[in-house]
Amino acid sequence: MEDETKNEPEQQQEQTPEPQAKTYSEADYNALQAKLDAVTGQLNDANSKIQSYADMDIDGIKQSAADWQKKYEVAQDQMQQLEYSTKLDKFVAQQGCKNPIYADYLKRQIESKQLKFDGDTLLGGEDVVKALKKSCPDAFFTEDEKPPIFVDSATGSANKDVTDEMARRVMGLK
Repeated sequence: MEDETKNEPEQQQEQTPEPQAKTYSEADYNALQAKLDAVTGQLNDANSKIQSYADMDIDGIKQSAADWQKKYEVAQDQMQQLEYSTKLDKFVAQQGCKNPIYADYLKRQIESKQLKFDGDTLLGGEDVVKALKKSCPDAFFTEDEKPPIFVDSATGSANKDVTDEMARRVMGLK
């Protein structure tokens, strides 16, 4: 009996007909070949894209983005410092200090107190000026002694009321 069971699979294999090869017309073959070429091209394109992504230095790109962010923040900080310095110089110039030493001293006093601007108004600036006027009354021009303004910085127009005496006084001549 065992021999009979062993022979059955061999007989079944012999009886199974081999699949017949399917034949295609030349037009079908060309259409299939075109599809194969298109799919092969898409596969090659996808592989090259994947390789380009694999070749990317992601860490380098992240580091570059972080470097540019730092540069932006530094530039923003410098711009704010320049704006503050310009506003502070304008404020000090409007106070009418008799000489640049007093103006520099006033500016350093304001900077040391870290006073801030609200628009064009220096918050607490008037208190610093009053304290300096009290301690050094000769540091500022009085209303009668205000120096002439030769050029209006806002519009650029010349002051037409400048006299020879005013020009001599500003230059330190008698």
